[in-house]
Amino acid sequence: MPKILVVAYGGGHARLLVPVIRLLQERGHEVLVLGLTLGQSVFQEAGLSAVGLSEILQQSTRWQAIVHRGQNLVDESDVHPQIGLENSVAYLGSGFLDLIASHGESEAIKHYKKVGRKAFDPAITAREIIEICGCDVLVTTNSPRMERALVRAARPLQKHSVVVVDSFASIERAWLSEPSYADCVCVFHKSVKEALISDGRPESDVIVTGNPVFDSLADVVLPKRQTDKPHVLYLSQNEARIDQDNHPVDPDALPLDVINCLLMGIQNDQLTAEVRFHPNQGDGIRREVNCLLDRSKSCSLEDTLADADVVITASSTAGIQAQLLGLPLVKIGWSIRNGLVPFDQLGPTWEAQTSDQLLPKIQEAARAGRFLKASTLGNATSAVVEQIERLACV
Repeated sequence: MPKILVVAYGGGHARLLVPVIRLLQERGHEVLVLGLTLGQSVFQEAGLSAVGLSEILQQSTRWQAIVHRGQNLVDESDVHPQIGLENSVAYLGSGFLDLIASHGESEAIKHYKKVGRKAFDPAITAREIIEICGCDVLVTTNSPRMERALVRAARPLQKHSVVVVDSFASIERAWLSEPSYADCVCVFHKSVKEALISDGRPESDVIVTGNPVFDSLADVVLPKRQTDKPHVLYLSQNEARIDQDNHPVDPDALPLDVINCLLMGIQNDQLTAEVRFHPNQGDGIRREVNCLLDRSKSCSLEDTLADADVVITASSTAGIQAQLLGLPLVKIGWSIRNGLVPFDQLGPTWEAQTSDQLLPKIQEAARAGRFLKASTLGNATSAVVEQIERLACV
């Protein structure tokens, strides 16, 4: 039975691979899961067995040197409790040793002082990980540094690799489009495939699978609207608005702009509305808008989207989920984040360039109504696993 190594950084990228790992295990595959930084805790919280970087690199002949360098770099007071000191030492030490190998010690020190971990390109460590784990197929996401180094190390070692891309990969296109980068690139939408092909990637390498995290949206039922007034969902974030000189203003300023517009719409009996705050937003902004419905902590995103007729955001990835469900989306054009997510590639999108345009754009979007759900919803996990199994049998 081929052995599959799954590697991801923490947060959204690790969650992206959780359903893939579960299905691989259900089908009887031998799967080793390596969680980088917060990835290990994300996998473990999902009920999966996962190792950290230190557990793998302890088997390296360089382990003592890794520990020595890592201990010199780590700030114990700044170690995240879910990552732990040993994994932090392993990550920093191995990355810095590889930096020395490629640049020399004096240049490595300068480079690290200038940009920190962004200086790392851990090619030697990546090769060691693959050799220690003894995998046949590597599965990663589109993250940089270690995940990218692992994919590049796999081919010379005659190992197959699959990269699962979480969204539009606007930055990662620089390496995802390389013809020799991974045997298979799984993307969530045809527009991403078209972009990679236009950059020179062979069409047969890029498969539109959908995003496994979004499979749960297939079960979301959008009830028929019972009133002429649209229910508007604002997906809020810490996002500064741009002033007349194109400078960012206080990160709470833009959310307050949007919320004041929505309150005006409610007062004029034009709509009903609610806000869903990002977990990183503080309690201050929440207290200021307690007159607006907020189910951020009491209701799942799927249930909140099911109640919406129109969604507003600047760059929240939850906006992608809204569009995949067929909900019309209004972009906040006066946000500093505007343009980070190309929502118009997913479907009809309306853009309000100023707060004065927001209510009219909401009305336009509401009149257009809902669209068809994306056909990939509910099928992404199995589609990704099929590509992994295909390569495992080669």
